[in-house]
Order: sequence, then C-alpha cells, then structure tokens
Amino acid sequence: MHAAPPHTDSPAGKIRDAVPDRSYVFVAEATGTVETLMQEKRADGSLAFTSKEYPTLGSFLESVNGVRNENGEYWMLHINGTRSSVGMSSAPVVPGDRIEWRYE
Repeated sequence: MHAAPPHTDSPAGKIRDAVPDRSYVFVAEATGTVETLMQEKRADGSLAFTSKEYPTLGSFLESVNGVRNENGEYWMLHINGTRSSVGMSSAPVVPGDRIEWRYE
C-alpha cells in the first residue's frame, strides 16, 4: 500500500489540487478576457491548461490541470453562474467576476 503524497504549497501542488470536484474556479482581479486572465495564472504557475484556436470562433479550452475533454465531457465556461455563449478568448470579465470551468 502506498501512502498519498503529502500536500504541498508549491505551484505543482496547487495545480494538482485545483480540480478535486471537476471544476476550476477563480475570481477576476483585472479587466480582460477569460483567456488573458488564465494566461496570467499559467505564467505564475497556479494553472496549467491547453486550448485550441478556431479561426472564426476563437479559443476553446481543451484541458485544465491535466484533465482533458474526453468521453463526451468538456470544460464548460460559466461566468457569475451563467454558462457563457462565447469562448474564453471572447468572454470579457471585470474585477470581481466569478469564472468557473465545469467538467460536464
């Protein structure tokens, strides 16, 4: 029997612990798009994600912290509790907005 790895406050530990209940949530601290704020989180080591750019639609999320879209489940963007009708590169946010990615 192997013991679970100890919790860590390192960037890798924060990333590993960020999707325990199939969601990733953060509050916007600046004005921009969901994508620009996520890129800032990736740069500071608190988030790992991949996305794909579609020429007429913009960027869509493919994975969060190693959990990929698969088996009919996808990362769906919700802003302030409402499902976004646009992709993350087109979704504007202002400070205080609650951004949630739900794996559904």
